[in-house]
Amino acid sequence: MRKRRVEAVELKQSLLLRSKGVRKMKLNEMAWANALAVMMGAVYIFCAVAVAIFPGISRVVATSWFHGMDLGAVWTGAPRGNFFLGLVTAMGLTWLAGWVFALTYNKLARK
Repeated sequence: MRKRRVEAVELKQSLLLRSKGVRKMKLNEMAWANALAVMMGAVYIFCAVAVAIFPGISRVVATSWFHGMDLGAVWTGAPRGNFFLGLVTAMGLTWLAGWVFALTYNKLARK
């Protein structure tokens, strides 16, 4: 029991930095990047399913996101054959962005 308590305290201390009496949180870069990549994967899958089930509403929403740009020339109304390529690249780039964000945050939080 005592060992668990000591480990919990050490973990808490490793996550917090002390600077002039103010505690600053340090982000775990890997955990932040992994969490964002998983969320992006879930959103990507949700959107692909939404396009397959509700193509009309999906087109209206997509058009509104692109500020009314006419998507008629490229819109198929169904998920394309490159679903897995899109999923992997979206998750990979989101992971990279999350890692860079956490790293940048930690560097700036030290100042």
